[in-house]
Amino acid sequence: MKRILFHESSLNGKVGGSHHSLLLIIKNLDPTKYEKMVVLNSDVALRPEFENVCKVLIWEGPSASYFAGLGARQGWNTKFCNWPTPIGKPANFVYCSSRMFYNDILLGATVIRKYYHLLKREKIDLLHLNNSFDTYWSLAAMLAGVPLVQHVRGVSGSLSSPLRNYPVKVICISDCIKQNVLARGVDARKVVRIYNAVDCQTFRPNRNSHELRAEFGLQDSDYVVSLFGNIQKWKGQEVLLRACARLKERHKNLKCVLFGEIIEEGYAKELKRLADVLELKNSFHFAGFKKENADWMNASDVIVHTSILPEPFGRVLIEAMSLGKPVIGTNLGAVPEIVEDRESGLLFAAGNDEQLAAHIDFLLKNPHEAEQLGRSAIQRVKQLFDVRQHIEAIQNLYKSILNGD
Repeated sequence: MKRILFHESSLNGKVGGSHHSLLLIIKNLDPTKYEKMVVLNSDVALRPEFENVCKVLIWEGPSASYFAGLGARQGWNTKFCNWPTPIGKPANFVYCSSRMFYNDILLGATVIRKYYHLLKREKIDLLHLNNSFDTYWSLAAMLAGVPLVQHVRGVSGSLSSPLRNYPVKVICISDCIKQNVLARGVDARKVVRIYNAVDCQTFRPNRNSHELRAEFGLQDSDYVVSLFGNIQKWKGQEVLLRACARLKERHKNLKCVLFGEIIEEGYAKELKRLADVLELKNSFHFAGFKKENADWMNASDVIVHTSILPEPFGRVLIEAMSLGKPVIGTNLGAVPEIVEDRESGLLFAAGNDEQLAAHIDFLLKNPHEAEQLGRSAIQRVKQLFDVRQHIEAIQNLYKSILNGD
């Protein structure tokens, strides 16, 4: 039995795709071969689900992820910007240097020591960093002699670190991310692409769609367009609002529902103001975070994805596709790797609300074509994104590392 420690670096306590992806891995790893433990940087709503399948430790104390944003939060680089030149720049340099020394050297050494003792105390055989490169974990693993697997789930400037080639293997969740990682100098022999996955057998609706719709005052005759994603500007929820505004006069039964935790309060307020300006009060709903994505997706007619920056993957797309729902996504990042335009879904130019509106209008007017897209989407997911293929690839990777291949 090999002991694997996973680390999830998110600090804000909000549930994102990386949490769902990690939970899926831990749930499905062979329990006769692997004993699992996860370290979370903050408590999250999915903690009970993690505790059902592995040992969970909520990390108390600073981490590399914490330090990465500390300077920006405290405004180090502007502390003395208002001082008269030439006093300001030297003073700012001395201040920043002293703070960096304190955090990166003194506190950093403390964090590395704690990570090292954790690896030793728990007799960890393999460390798997779930979603961001972590210098302190890398140094602790190096000192403890524990092999490291790095999962890259987003574009990260931290891969320029001198330790970028310490991981034995680097897992990229899409070809889009793989290209970015290789461009940052990571050894190509270490890099492997393993798509995120969905369990098509367990990701199924359990609740009645009629009852779910009634929670928002929606009728069975309403055409519900849903967007699943945390509320932050780069996710582009405003694009959907503008698209729905273009269609509200033609389709009185069109309803727009946003699911996801609020990451950026200012943007959430901006969306609510925009909904008022666009006169969408009666056709727009903020649903917040829901654990039962399958139920709410099943109660929707179409699922849209509106990110205005390259999406590293797009988990909600494969989840919706596994349920046979027609999907509309942007043509950025990894989305075109998931959705074949006009075969397993529809693609539109990022930020183009007119084109998104045209796609929604097409699906609403052509239910047969929408149904066909959904059927093709199911086959696409089974072919490329099923959890069994995903786990087999990861376990083969673990086996080769632990056997010293």
